[in-house]
Amino acid sequence: DGQLAHLHGLNLYRAHAFRSLSTTLGGVADYDAFAEVHLDASLEAVSGEDYMVEHWLAAFAVLALTGD
Repeated sequence: DGQLAHLHGLNLYRAHAFRSLSTTLGGVADYDAFAEVHLDASLEAVSGEDYMVEHWLAAFAVLALTGD
């Protein structure tokens, strides 16, 4: 589902953003836990049978997991 794929991409980007906030704010809030919730919701969608979804979700997954 193309529309659902966009929501997965948003979740993966949010995971990256929460991890960045955690690093920047030095643990003021539990942003790492927020990142994990978003990763858990969408990381599974990165691999499957639809190249049109996978090829760009993978980029967001790498960003979320590595911070690069």
